[in-house]
Amino acid sequence: MATLYRRLLGSAFDGMPDVLRSFHDRPEGGKACGEVRVTRGTTRLARTIATLAGFPPEGDSMPLTVEVLVSGERESWIRSFGSHIFSTAQWVKNGRLVERSGAMNMVFEVKASSRGMHFRSISASMVFVPLPMALVPRAEVDAIGDEAGWSIDVRIEAAGVGPLVRYQGRVRPV
Repeated sequence: MATLYRRLLGSAFDGMPDVLRSFHDRPEGGKACGEVRVTRGTTRLARTIATLAGFPPEGDSMPLTVEVLVSGERESWIRSFGSHIFSTAQWVKNGRLVERSGAMNMVFEVKASSRGMHFRSISASMVFVPLPMALVPRAEVDAIGDEAGWSIDVRIEAAGVGPLVRYQGRVRPV
């Protein structure tokens, strides 16, 4: 069976940088390690929402470990920001990536290129109830590959609240 990201991206998968293609094409999953800078929104509301959502705390030069475990057509993503763990599940539905975190499912449009991947949230549901677009968190992710690893830039904002969390850094496959 084809891996999750190969199924999601189709022929575009083969055009990605070798390091990303190799990491996402392992039937048994994979592991990557690196370092990120995590920032959170500045308002009390943004910080409260980020904490309730389980997002990592702020920190410079924070160690990051990403472990991907494959179970059938789904992947579990376990991200360790220092001692803080943030886990999600991912699967493909109707040609889109779905990522579950707690009671929220986010649906992403994912595009691949010779530079890497770009993710953009396009809808969400809470406890399987679709959220109106005005309440869907805006999430954008860039993973840009090079010969040794990839840079990541994850940005999540909430309408009417502003930035919730952002983490930027580099990881390398283990």
